[in-house]
Amino acid sequence: MMTATMEAFRRSLQGKDGAEITEIAVSLFRAKKELEIQLQEFRNASSAMALEYQQMKDEVRGLRKENESLRKQNMHLTGIQTIQTNDLFGRSTEKTEDLLNQVASEEQSQDPLAEHAREQDTKSIQRENRKRLKRIIPLFEDVDSRSRGKKKRMDLSALPVQNFFDYDIDDLNRRFGEGNWRFVYWKEDRKVELIRRNTYLKVTYTPIVSVGLEHQLVRIPTENALIPKSVASPSLLAQIMLDWKRMYLPLYRQEFDPERFGFDLSRQTMSNWIGYVTHTHLLPVYEYLCSLLKRYRYQHCDETYWQVVLDERKPGAKSFIWVHRSGEHSEGPQIVAYCYEKTRGTDHRRSFYGTLPEIQAIFLSVTFI
Repeated sequence: MMTATMEAFRRSLQGKDGAEITEIAVSLFRAKKELEIQLQEFRNASSAMALEYQQMKDEVRGLRKENESLRKQNMHLTGIQTIQTNDLFGRSTEKTEDLLNQVASEEQSQDPLAEHAREQDTKSIQRENRKRLKRIIPLFEDVDSRSRGKKKRMDLSALPVQNFFDYDIDDLNRRFGEGNWRFVYWKEDRKVELIRRNTYLKVTYTPIVSVGLEHQLVRIPTENALIPKSVASPSLLAQIMLDWKRMYLPLYRQEFDPERFGFDLSRQTMSNWIGYVTHTHLLPVYEYLCSLLKRYRYQHCDETYWQVVLDERKPGAKSFIWVHRSGEHSEGPQIVAYCYEKTRGTDHRRSFYGTLPEIQAIFLSVTFI
């Protein structure tokens, strides 16, 4: 079509004189210039529109972030308002109250290892721990850790309180679907924090969420609980064990230390905490270190007398603490392991090192000092 148009234009120029052709060329040139000016104006307008569009995109992106932050704050404040409303006016229906009570009944309001805890709770924990330790640490079989005398509850009212809300909106949306859940109330988990003598009561709230149209209540578990349902925190227990073993401060003397910070902590509760954490958290580390120690080529072993207060044997019976450590020429980190035994016979060494052939050869050629 372009070719036909050019041919028609060429025919229209035939038979015209030079002045007419000049006039036509000038008009075409003038039209070309006008088109160039319009094109430049269009380009300038397009650049301005592109810049404005980019600015609008940036504003929309910022508004989306601000909206997401406000949405999370709104959900957080809504959850807190739900707690306050429920505390002030009670639950809306009996059905909801029954569901909440069902979830809340699974929680234990008292420390299972505290001095005032129910005897069956303490016994169940001790029974489970002793099954595992019966062969490794017989010392715990001889200790009756039941509390005696008058029992009193742990008073934490004098401690300053810091509240923490432990939840992740994005994680809840991934788990249950955005808009498919809501906060019902908060489950309270209490820990006494001890950081360089800056003692305070740390209260962490984890949400109970209602999921779906069926309003199924789901409890978000408390993360990194050292002792479940207990006020013992890693910082508090680390300080107790440090003072007990490193500073040689017995537990009956440590009883007076918490009183300076406004709460009471009995020696029996501290003893139960230490026993539980030793069995559940430190024992796997001890077993792993012993497994590494047995692989070393050079080792040292010795025993020392150990007085046991509650011993079922005849009065004056001696017990022993065996120490095993890696030699100075051993490759790898230095390891020291202590084992309790009621005798200094070779049964302990055979039990500790196992029945490997190379270990049996060591027994025949090495005299332990």
